[in-house]
Amino acid sequence: MTTQKCLRSAILVAVLGCYTVIQAQENHSIHFQSGVLSEVTISAVSKQAEQYANWQDYTFESHAYYILQFEALPDAKTRSALLLQGVELLDYFPNYAYLARGPQWIPPGQFSARAVLPIQGVYKLGRKLTAELEASPEGLLSLRALPMPGISAQKLSEALKQEGFQTSEADAFSVFLDAPKSAIIQLANHPALYFLELAPPPPTPEGEQANALMRANWQSQAPAGNYDGDNVVIGIADDGTVNHVDKKGRLINMTNINWGTHGDMTTGIAIGAGNIDPLARGLAPAAKVQLSLINGYPQIQNAVQYYQQYQTITTSTSYGESCGGYYSSATQFIDNQIFSNANLMHHFSAGNSSSSGCSSVYGS
Repeated sequence: MTTQKCLRSAILVAVLGCYTVIQAQENHSIHFQSGVLSEVTISAVSKQAEQYANWQDYTFESHAYYILQFEALPDAKTRSALLLQGVELLDYFPNYAYLARGPQWIPPGQFSARAVLPIQGVYKLGRKLTAELEASPEGLLSLRALPMPGISAQKLSEALKQEGFQTSEADAFSVFLDAPKSAIIQLANHPALYFLELAPPPPTPEGEQANALMRANWQSQAPAGNYDGDNVVIGIADDGTVNHVDKKGRLINMTNINWGTHGDMTTGIAIGAGNIDPLARGLAPAAKVQLSLINGYPQIQNAVQYYQQYQTITTSTSYGESCGGYYSSATQFIDNQIFSNANLMHHFSAGNSSSSGCSSVYGS
């Protein structure tokens, strides 16, 4: 055997040996947003939990919530055996661990799992909230709390109020409240609460900030780039005609109908000159808009014609193209257009389909 072959064989043996060691040392740490539980900690907490007579401190409305960890992902037989005991696996935590719900009378020592853990409040904290608590132990925080699966946000809100926490509102899936940092763990320990995070900041209109957010204000000024949309034609189909000084001389109007003001807004974001209010300047203040009525999506159906006739190289449609992200005949039609015309591109809004919001949570 040559020296080169010997070397290759030695490398292969070493790689296989490392793979075998890795397989034998499967990682069973549990990862939460607030941190990682080591295998040593898991073993200690699980042994302590086995001494519990029941799950009284982790029970809400006769259902106990806890963590079950297995040696490997549970198969159908294991899941069926748990269901016969009234135990459901609700959510997954890496590695090989699940949020479980079952009758409170089942003692922890009865499960044939690798580990059984009470779901303590510290496990329920979001990453940013954890960092905020580590930065300073004092202060008041605005929070969003999510209920355990199967518990409504309204029910969680009522339960927290009974414990002295003043919730401000509850939406379809979460509860908002303010609480001092010193009470965060007490709050998170409530058995009806599944996850606790910092509340999102209040929404603010982004229209006047769009240029800065997208760096368009910088890109449109020499010597940075001088990208102001000059010699570019954008196809927009909306609710009809537009008459505004900010777009004077830069509209190719394909309709005489006017249904409302939505088109004023979309064209303004695109090509507004900022004559009246410089803060409202559009992303491409020197571009032109070829404006159509939305009915029938003419900016899509006639895109190749408009591309050849007006040099309309891109279209913008504030209506999304169906819900669910499915590949439809309309999608195929659009793909064929852009594959056949290298300089043509279409843009659609995400998360809606015409007047449908595609969701009971988000608006259209």
